[in-house]
Amino acid sequence: MLKLMFAHMMGHSTHWAQMECVKMSASPSFHEKRVGYLGLMLLLDESASVLTLVTHQLSRDLQDESPFVNSLALATLANIASADMARDLHRHVERHLASGPPLTRKKAALTCIRLFKSAPELIDDFIPRVVGLLTDRTHATIMTGTTLMWHMARMKPAVIPRFSKAVPHLAKLLRKLVVSTNVPNYTIGRVCDPFLQSRLLSLLRVLGRDNSVASEQMNDVLAQVATHTDASRVAGNAILYDAVQCILEIESEEGLRILAINILGRFLLNKENNIRYVALNTLCHIVDKDLPAVARHRTTIVACLRDADSSIRRRALDLVYALTDSTNILSMAGEMVNYAVIAEKDERAAVCARVASAARRFAPSMRWEADTLLVLIAVRGEAARRDVVRRLIYLLPADVVETARGHLATFQTSLNQELQARSVEFLALSSEDLADVRADILAPIPALTPCVAPAQWRSSAAAGGSRATRTYRGVGR
Repeated sequence: MLKLMFAHMMGHSTHWAQMECVKMSASPSFHEKRVGYLGLMLLLDESASVLTLVTHQLSRDLQDESPFVNSLALATLANIASADMARDLHRHVERHLASGPPLTRKKAALTCIRLFKSAPELIDDFIPRVVGLLTDRTHATIMTGTTLMWHMARMKPAVIPRFSKAVPHLAKLLRKLVVSTNVPNYTIGRVCDPFLQSRLLSLLRVLGRDNSVASEQMNDVLAQVATHTDASRVAGNAILYDAVQCILEIESEEGLRILAINILGRFLLNKENNIRYVALNTLCHIVDKDLPAVARHRTTIVACLRDADSSIRRRALDLVYALTDSTNILSMAGEMVNYAVIAEKDERAAVCARVASAARRFAPSMRWEADTLLVLIAVRGEAARRDVVRRLIYLLPADVVETARGHLATFQTSLNQELQARSVEFLALSSEDLADVRADILAPIPALTPCVAPAQWRSSAAAGGSRATRTYRGVGR
């Protein structure tokens, strides 16, 4: 049978051996029973036709006196349970959930997740039993209980008000873990059971969302987690991140939200790229609601635009754009233009679009917007979209006369000297010494042919009296 399961894992058809697995699962030998159930979990799914034959054997093993046999049956049910099997066997699972050793209670809790996915109507019957798991003394049972409650709340949000009554007890459990300093069996990186703390915070986040009463009950313990967790270890940073997410999603106090954002600001100074990325990603989601608090970390966020990791630079660009307003457009636009110079090819178009959008929304003047777009096109013109170029063309007529006059006033003397030099060179061509090469020099120069001037030029000439009414254009020989 073990060789058969290996062949199945290699991709070969083994449907003809399903009945042998059913027979082995009914064996009185624990070793053979374990191999038979393992084969059922690998070879079958909830649509297999032989599941009806397995249901009776699972029912017998769930009622067996041995907790190890019960565990095999629960594990098999958690992997292959169909809707009919869930309805037929849920009473046996509920019995193990209510009493028994921690081994079977935690397996029964995880089996319930599969039962509820197959038959959601069973959720209401299990609520009292599930809440009772939180009173167990073992961390593993409490963690599987919180995991089950989290899945039930996601699958059926109507049960959240009933679970909210357990918030004080959940807060008490979390506080006990935070203040515990020396629990050898559960401490990881100077943090007491970070896995259970993470599960508790995830469940509190679901129960406190849009619930002011539950949020008030968990504010104190969340502040305690945020201030007492060691941030020098990976486990501590993971707990702090879960605590920040919980604080930002529930109806927490203003001071607590500022504390959470400051923790994200410290994450931005961390050497680990993953920690900096999740901090930037979280700040991008909350910047609309907590703009003043996020803006306090603007310097650190802008520095992330120069990070070596491209994913961090992209998230920092999104956040810099979100922080841009009329008070900081000059500095923020400059930072985004500088980023456009070093941006990778696949993100240059997005950078140009962000700069153009920010300049259009918050530009102090049309002249400044035009200058910014000119610089942007100069450094990354190949990536600029057509709307950026159209916007620049739209802006130029509003200021082009003044700009042209300024250039003429600045370079008038130089222009006159240039014309004089060209005239002297042209007159020199009439010398007898250059008669042999004069034709070759004049050949590329276009001839001047008369053409009618535009209407506005003719009207201006008529008004001026002595102005000529004809102009000239070059035509190749």
